[in-house]
Amino acid sequence: MDSCYAANGDRIVETQTFSGGECNNLYPSYPSPRMVAGGPVTNDILKCQLKPVDFSDYRATISEEEKTRLNAIFPAGVCDWTKPGVEQRKLAGTWRSY
Repeated sequence: MDSCYAANGDRIVETQTFSGGECNNLYPSYPSPRMVAGGPVTNDILKCQLKPVDFSDYRATISEEEKTRLNAIFPAGVCDWTKPGVEQRKLAGTWRSY
């Protein structure tokens, strides 16, 4: 079981999660830039497959000027986090010893 320690030395035993829980309140977790962009928590994609920019993927309203700029910045497309990475292979098994 995972755990952390409070300032008074008390051990708090709880499963580690990305958000929520007493340990995260004491020691907040922050997402990486890839996670903010939609990447998986596993952070196991070294090079993502690309897809065309789809403005419906964004919650914000994007002006025509911003759309033109985004297409100029990402002419080959943006990461498609729903697909495995380029040449990514499934794990051969689980490493159980050190």
